[in-house]
Parts: sequence; C-alpha cells; structure tokens
Amino acid sequence: QEAELGPTDAATVSTVQKLASTLEQLGKMEEAQALYRRVYISYQSMFGQSHPITVEALDELAHVSKASNAMDEAEALYKKSLEIKTRTLGAEHPSTAHAMQKLAVIDDIRCRYEDAKTKYQKALDIMAASLGRAHPLYTTTMENLAL
Repeated sequence: QEAELGPTDAATVSTVQKLASTLEQLGKMEEAQALYRRVYISYQSMFGQSHPITVEALDELAHVSKASNAMDEAEALYKKSLEIKTRTLGAEHPSTAHAMQKLAVIDDIRCRYEDAKTKYQKALDIMAASLGRAHPLYTTTMENLAL
C-alpha cells in the first residue's frame, strides 16, 4: 500500500496506525512507539495539531511511551494533549478530564503524590458533573485516587 499510495496518503497512515496497535498488543512497544510517532507526525501535517484524529494519535503515542517506561516523553505528550483539549473542548469537557487523569497517573508513578491527588480530584469533579458518578471513567479515577 505504501509503495502504491505513498507514505503520507491517509489510507497508508491509517494502516500504519493499525499496525502500531497490533504491535502494541503483542508487547512490541519500541516498534509500536516508532509507528505511532510516524502516524502522529503525518496526521499533524495533514490535519493540524488540534484535529481530533491528530490528538488521538498523540494520546496513543503518549500511552505507548508510558508503557515503554519513557516517562519524560509520556508526560510531555500528555501535557500537550491536555493543553489542546482544554483549548478546543474546554476545561470542563470529559475528554479534558480524562487527559488530566492520565497526567495524574504519571505523577503517581513519579511519586509526586500531591500533584497526582490535585489532578485526580479536579478530573473527578469534571467527570461527576459531565458523566455522572456511575461512569466507569469516574470509578477508575476514584480508585486511582484511593490508592
């Protein structure tokens, strides 16, 4: 597909994204990370930094960076995602709260417990108002805060 359509064709990039997901599921994090980075860069140039598909690719790259124990990169990417979501969706949007929750997890891993607690609590407040306390994301965030 890449040879026929080119490396920056939307269909090619989508296929690369699926391959990255498969590699991630197989535990091949370094390979997945490289492909997710390629997907993110491609979508950024195709659609712009704030487009939902670009932000999704950013989140996937952050997730696999965290899974690869590349915490500096994961934190920087999650911060970028939070900034974009806050700007485009608003501070009280559930996706913004989810991005904040992901940063709180990084704070937890890095033993920055007060920072994590603050982020978890803010995310919980947004989730309670927008999703309700019975939503799985709310309960997961509550469990993370309790730990």
